[in-house]
Amino acid sequence: MKQDNESLLDRQDLLQKDLQTASDYVKIVESKCFKANNTSLELLEELRRHEQWVNQLKSDFETERTRSKALADAEIETLQAYVADLKTRIPVYLPLKTDETDVELAKWINGYKNRLQMRLLFIRQGEGLYSFGKQQVRLVVQRGIVKVKVGGGHIDLEEYLNQYTPVELEKLEKGDPLKRVGAADNVSTASPIRRGLGQARSMSIAC
Repeated sequence: MKQDNESLLDRQDLLQKDLQTASDYVKIVESKCFKANNTSLELLEELRRHEQWVNQLKSDFETERTRSKALADAEIETLQAYVADLKTRIPVYLPLKTDETDVELAKWINGYKNRLQMRLLFIRQGEGLYSFGKQQVRLVVQRGIVKVKVGGGHIDLEEYLNQYTPVELEKLEKGDPLKRVGAADNVSTASPIRRGLGQARSMSIAC
């Protein structure tokens, strides 16, 4: 009987030790879980801050891009006004000598009755490509004659001008960028279009 009691006591001690070990292990696991949860919360908070930062960067970028585009557009418009103003001071159209189309167009413009009118309307954009007022046209030279590409074919420049010059002059006068350039920019607000084209509406197009 005594031996049985001692055996039971020994087993009880072992079970108590196992229970204590298990309890300690549970505490350790709970502590690790608590720390892991805190770490997850911190990471989530950091992620939210990062997303806010990224969104703010995107917003700032879009704002700056919009502002830069507006400034660039205004600068281009002002430069076009300078070009138009400078053209009124140059007596002839000066071609790019390496561009056959531009050379032939220069001959045509410089022999035109109202040379200033044509110089203001034509601005070279690239080889064979020009701004004509507010339009964009492609010119070619065929047998020494300047022609304008229209649809799938070409028409003589004179025919094209007879049809579109009055309309483009009206557009240029209405949208003349020099009118929107202030005196602080040291640019004359007197429209070169009006100076050179005051009688354009009453004139017929003739070479």
